[in-house]
Amino acid sequence: MSCICVTQSRSNIVTQDLAIKTLTTLKPEQETTFLGNGVSAWMMSYLAGIRSSGAGYQQILIAPRIPSGDTLKWVKASYNSPSGTIVSHWEKLPENQTKVTVTIPTGIFALISLPTTKAQNVVSKNKTVNKENGFAIREQTDSLLSLHIQSGTHTFLIK
Repeated sequence: MSCICVTQSRSNIVTQDLAIKTLTTLKPEQETTFLGNGVSAWMMSYLAGIRSSGAGYQQILIAPRIPSGDTLKWVKASYNSPSGTIVSHWEKLPENQTKVTVTIPTGIFALISLPTTKAQNVVSKNKTVNKENGFAIREQTDSLLSLHIQSGTHTFLIK
């Protein structure tokens, strides 16, 4: 599993790609070596992108770092916060498309950052994600689109 970082640099992508390659080629007897060494936390906060940005997960950031190659095709993770289960699921689709689905519990303030370019179109509920269609865009740069989302399950298609 590798991904594009919110503050992206080539060395971050190479490091993540190497980490994913290492994890996906482990022999069964090697797996226990990595489980207690922060790998699970790294996978949750970077690959799935689930991070707290406020006390008790009352504010969260979902910023999945989606790998550039084909080493990892999908990630699905959930976190049982005090307010309910937070889910982040991304999947690479044919034709360089990516589907990102997140579930935000009731009462949680969430910011989602999607790895995209201005040339790519992001769609949710058959609408282009932009201010004109009522989406609360926080920031759009050459490498990401950040927006505020309410509780519920939201699916985004990046194409």
